[in-house]
Amino acid sequence: MNIPKAGSVALLSAAALIIATAGDAGPATAGTPTATVLTVDSPTSVLFSRRFEIDVALRDAAGGAIANAVLELDIDGSVEARTRTDAAGAATFSVSRDLPTGSHVLRVRYAGGGNYLAAAVQRSILVEPPIINLRTLPPIANAVFEFRGEQVTTGPDGSVRLTLDGLPGDDERPTFVSAPQAANQRMEFDKWFGKAPDLTASFNVFYYVSLNFRHRLGEVVDPATITRLTIRSSIGEVIELDAVAPMWVFGQRVVSLAGGLEVKDILYGIDLVEIEGTNVVNRAEQRFVPRETTEWDIEVLFYRTKIALRDLFFSFPVAARVQLEYPNGRVVHVDADANGTIDLPPLPRGTYKVTPEGVGIKVTRPVTMSRDASVELTVITYLDMAVAVAVPLAIAIVLLLLGRPHLVRLVRPSSWPLPGRRVVRRFAHAHRDSEAPPEAGDG
Repeated sequence: MNIPKAGSVALLSAAALIIATAGDAGPATAGTPTATVLTVDSPTSVLFSRRFEIDVALRDAAGGAIANAVLELDIDGSVEARTRTDAAGAATFSVSRDLPTGSHVLRVRYAGGGNYLAAAVQRSILVEPPIINLRTLPPIANAVFEFRGEQVTTGPDGSVRLTLDGLPGDDERPTFVSAPQAANQRMEFDKWFGKAPDLTASFNVFYYVSLNFRHRLGEVVDPATITRLTIRSSIGEVIELDAVAPMWVFGQRVVSLAGGLEVKDILYGIDLVEIEGTNVVNRAEQRFVPRETTEWDIEVLFYRTKIALRDLFFSFPVAARVQLEYPNGRVVHVDADANGTIDLPPLPRGTYKVTPEGVGIKVTRPVTMSRDASVELTVITYLDMAVAVAVPLAIAIVLLLLGRPHLVRLVRPSSWPLPGRRVVRRFAHAHRDSEAPPEAGDG
């Protein structure tokens, strides 16, 4: 700890000294006594039980260093310590004993020696009572603590000084009593950092957040439609909800780093918002800091899709009813307009099953909602079914007749019997070379 020191004080020694025959400092030569200058740099006040130092320099009137000179420190008239100056004429007194609280007189004296005159400097120092410098982190104004039966309150900067009547024990700490709370913010005492006289009370900060949902087209999404919600914090906490409601979340904490104590924000990412059995957010894409906002506006992925129903063979519009199955298995029915078009409302992204009904064969097709899109679905109508049966049948008959000419004559209109007329067919015999003309008679 840096101890405040008063301005340097110098005293020029009095000009009266008998020529020394021998001394501890300087050459022991006879001649005119040499004046000395004693400079003392000492603190004006110290805390009780705090070690402090007094820096001294001894020089002659010309500014030359006086080495190996004996200096003496008195406190309140009693000798505290003696030391010698170094080659630069400097010396330091260290006072480590506990001086009683109050004002004390410090006196540094050089008794003279050799050809140097004596010198002395007197200063006063105030020993202040033991204290505890208490601060809160994050800073909390009007936080109340109790120590040794007395309560203290932090100021606007979140700190307070406690004056004690005795030194605090190594494990002695104030007790947290209370702190102001807001409607959407709550402080909870965590732990102490440091040791007397400098103590830090760390707090965890919680925030009351509300979750609002809108789809990408701007419309509000009813929270009641959300069946599952997963939120993950930057410290690894996972919040899983099956219903949406305002909640308290951990927003700030104090951590000890190489540079000291720091208040760190906790970040939250939205991992999952489940609607109709499908996740409608991209994992951790949307993030929130509770300290910055307690209203979390979450955008969910809904898309518009237009379905056009067309006949499989003839491509004309089919005005049919469609069964739409959601990813969670829920089924609804939607009617196409006269143009065979269905404009679906914004739906959660995912894969749906579409089945036309009442116009032919039921064929279920998957439709993936991943963007706004128009989808054309072919429908097998009853007409398609008839064509699908009639065309192959006609082709088969034609192929059958082309390979058997006598069957073609049987089905020619000219060979068909008419009313009132009898046709007699005479067939060729194997032993004849030619056929006889058929006979016809009136019936």
